[in-house]
Amino acid sequence: MERMRRPVRALVYVLWLLVVVPLGFEAGIRGLTAIRHSNPGFLTYPYGAALVGRTIGAPQANAPRKMTSADGRFFIDRDRDLAPVPLNASGFRGRDITTPRQSQQRWAVMGGSSTFCPELSDEQTWPARLERRVHDRDGAGHVEILNLATVGWSSAEVARDLQRVVLPAADPPELVILTSAYNNLSSIGRLDLRAGFAPWHRRLLYRRSLAYTSLLLHQKLREMGRNDPLRVAADRYAGDLEDMVTRGQARGVRFLFVLQPVLAPEAMDFAQTDGRVDRKTFRRIQRQNAQLLEQHGALLDRMVAVADDLGVPWVDPRPVMLDAPGAQDRFWAFLHVTAEGAQDLAAAIDAQVQEKYGSWAEIAGSP
Repeated sequence: MERMRRPVRALVYVLWLLVVVPLGFEAGIRGLTAIRHSNPGFLTYPYGAALVGRTIGAPQANAPRKMTSADGRFFIDRDRDLAPVPLNASGFRGRDITTPRQSQQRWAVMGGSSTFCPELSDEQTWPARLERRVHDRDGAGHVEILNLATVGWSSAEVARDLQRVVLPAADPPELVILTSAYNNLSSIGRLDLRAGFAPWHRRLLYRRSLAYTSLLLHQKLREMGRNDPLRVAADRYAGDLEDMVTRGQARGVRFLFVLQPVLAPEAMDFAQTDGRVDRKTFRRIQRQNAQLLEQHGALLDRMVAVADDLGVPWVDPRPVMLDAPGAQDRFWAFLHVTAEGAQDLAAAIDAQVQEKYGSWAEIAGSP
């Protein structure tokens, strides 16, 4: 009998160690983190975005969002008093990529809020204005341009939409016009935890196990300290662009890169914000942009390098948008374009394509 009890006791001890030791480790991390930050909230959630920075997959509390209501899908900005923008079944504004095309060619524009244009109606956005310019020259049935941009999307999220929504579509576009860089600046000096989400057991542990999450954060913080944050972000950005082009070209999709214009801090006009921010917030945005503008230029340099390496056409509308008189009138604050700015941006893209490549057919192919 005693011999039979020994294995049972050994098994109980092993199970006890497997359960109690991890729980004790978890309790120690919870306690130490709470003491360190003097905040009881950290007992249950010691690694919020405010503490360690924006992490991939962790939405910011005050970020604009898409939502579904009883009346359909809308884009709603919780921080600004904007009219809701209706979204189609795929979660984008305007025509749905799942609907049959009504033209000889279908193009898609992808990017962040400067392409989504949350302050403008569907007809006023620069992708819609670009479509009308092509119609005026080549005929109304030549092309339709879909606005597949999402507010706040970085290149990683745009690449995800391309892979999950655009390329698997029954009728994918012949051309993707990509303009995305500014939202990647939020990842400079921040953590990228995507590697910690795979395989499945890591996804299961992340955020559920404080021990695993804390160890992952400390590991990523050490890695970040050993590397230049801007170079890491630029490499990540270039990798996303290369991945999109490689996947798209395998499906016969062509690309056009558009270098994103951002208004310099000294050119920003408080009156142009139309009361959406107070003067204190406006000055904070100016200070932030002074720091980010050089980093933004570095990302655009990488975009050009990737385009040249892969043979992707690219255009630079910044001289028209930023250097020509009236630059303040083209932007809400510094990034989102006004109706006038949308008109000028569409005209600049169209003109540069004609000047550099002769016609859109050289970029998108013949219908």
